[in-house]
Amino acid sequence: MARAARVGAACPKGAIPWRRFFQSRASLAIFIAHASHNWCWYLLLSWLPVFLTSQGADLAHAGYLAVVPQLLAFTLSNAGAAIADRLLLGRLHISVTATRRIMGSIAHLGPAVSLTVLALTPAPGPILSTTLATLAIGLGACAHSAYWTNIMDVAPNHTGVLLGISNTIATLPGILCNLTTGMMLEPGGGGWPAVFATAAAIEYCGAALYVCLCSGEPQFDIHV
Repeated sequence: MARAARVGAACPKGAIPWRRFFQSRASLAIFIAHASHNWCWYLLLSWLPVFLTSQGADLAHAGYLAVVPQLLAFTLSNAGAAIADRLLLGRLHISVTATRRIMGSIAHLGPAVSLTVLALTPAPGPILSTTLATLAIGLGACAHSAYWTNIMDVAPNHTGVLLGISNTIATLPGILCNLTTGMMLEPGGGGWPAVFATAAAIEYCGAALYVCLCSGEPQFDIHV
């Protein structure tokens, strides 16, 4: 209770601090991380089979190969949660804020580096393409221990509302990503290198802003 009183001004019990959701640096960090990460996520979710066929995989094999990243994502999502718990509860006793920054860095920089390699490799072929896409999606799943969980850290009494706001904002990249990717794949649009370079740049920016702005401390009232 004492810590909550220090980090947020009082508001009537049950009231939702709508304005403060958009004024808090911690909330903005979550919105930015969620939106920037979703750009890469929707890109690979929607376009990976198309990209793999462009690299020489036949359509049937491309479908199977596109499943591999999701399997690693499932594994690393759970492994990331265990790592985050160990950081928080282990001998080092790393703070919540530092833990979210570490997991957020993995979730953003892993995909960013993978996409950068794809952008700089003219013809990666189906095997290297699948490997890098697998790393991008798999490491990106560590976001569950970063901004996803961070929502509960900063708004323990308003988690559902803040999640709804963040998820709504983060659906916009799903629309914009598909539109811009389609335009980039048109003749003269830059092709796949431009697609991956754009996604990587967004991930790098998201990582930097999340690390700078995020907090693991409650930002709003806690009523018991």
